[in-house]
Amino acid sequence: MTYADYKSQQVDTDDLKLFFAFSIKQFDEGLAGINKKFNTNLEVKDLVASIGGMVGVKEDISEFFRRINEKNKKIPELFSAQDVYDYEFGNHECDYVCDDKEAINIVVEFFGTGLAKKVKRKYGYAEI
Repeated sequence: MTYADYKSQQVDTDDLKLFFAFSIKQFDEGLAGINKKFNTNLEVKDLVASIGGMVGVKEDISEFFRRINEKNKKIPELFSAQDVYDYEFGNHECDYVCDDKEAINIVVEFFGTGLAKKVKRKYGYAEI
């Protein structure tokens, strides 16, 4: 499996009371959907908003982010710092702006500065 494949895998949310809404209609449909799915009677007051249009029960949104963090913790075990840099360099269009700051910062986040300094960089303007 490649780093790109791993990043594209979604965490399981089937058991979580959350949904994504970008309009009132989507919000109403999402709320009705989780009430039907979980046989609950949640109301607007029972929900909180999060980033990216995410709405749900506070505990389940927290659980979603816990799962994301668990998935991310595995990255240094499964991939090299160079793999992550190469993918994120393209993902953040670093070649277009001639600056690899976003890509190298992600490597630092997952691997620390020691391993990040060993990565073969295409644009090394941003200090580590």
